[in-house]
Amino acid sequence: MKKKLSGFLSLFTKNIGLKVLALILAVMIWLVVVSIDNPVKDQNFTQIPVTVLNGEVFEKAGQAYELADSSSTVTVTARAERAVLSQLSRDDFSATIDMNNYSNGRVPISVKANRLSDKIVSITPRTAYAIVDVEELGSKQFSIDYEITGEPAEGYSVGDVTLASNVVRVQGPESVVETIDRAIVRISVQGMTRDMRTETPIVFIDRNGDDMDVGRLELSRTSVSVTAEIWADKEIPITYSYTGTPAEGFATTGNLTATINAIELSGDPEALSGIGSISVPSSEIDITGRSEERRVGKECRSRW
Repeated sequence: MKKKLSGFLSLFTKNIGLKVLALILAVMIWLVVVSIDNPVKDQNFTQIPVTVLNGEVFEKAGQAYELADSSSTVTVTARAERAVLSQLSRDDFSATIDMNNYSNGRVPISVKANRLSDKIVSITPRTAYAIVDVEELGSKQFSIDYEITGEPAEGYSVGDVTLASNVVRVQGPESVVETIDRAIVRISVQGMTRDMRTETPIVFIDRNGDDMDVGRLELSRTSVSVTAEIWADKEIPITYSYTGTPAEGFATTGNLTATINAIELSGDPEALSGIGSISVPSSEIDITGRSEERRVGKECRSRW
């Protein structure tokens, strides 16, 4: 038994130097193969949004800021093994700027990986600084008007329109605020046959009459509740009668001729359904002592 154990040990200790050297060479070859198959390399990730931190420092100072278009996103270069890079996308990175670090129109950009950060060698933004434009803060209040778009269904018209609130306050870069001419809500009544109530976005119009992009502005409200009454239209006939007798020697044919024989009314459909005609009472047209045709203008009274 001792002879077998001794022979087994001599198998490992014989030419021990050569065996250690072979092991080292094998490890080195393995590392070379791994590095060739999964090398460390650089890869760019583009269009990563830049998030602003502590932007309120400008508002407290009565100023407004805006990132230059070229600074709203950033490209980063990540260095890692190819297998790691293949698992990453731009959504796995974030970029921020802290406005407390603002200086001379620039703020340094910080980038980081949101996952696999322990396997990434380095992350470098292609642009080190974000460009920030700063100007005075403007604030203004506008009355909200409304515009009707479209047409109600045939036989209907738009009645009273009520806005739950008729003012909006805007705040932002003074150069933008000063270009606002008015604020409106557009109310579509296309094909409507009944009263409508809807939450409608506020649209700002510039001095050229064009809709404005107000993404840079803070608004006290972005929409307003609108109620629009939809009235029914109905044509109502007008009837006329008279009283009295003409002068001696004259007689009447009994026929009345009017320039208006019907009138169109708009209102609540239920109320209109009970109106059959509008009449001018005889007491309003007195022909007593008349000896010739006379034009008489009188107030109409509805009868239902």
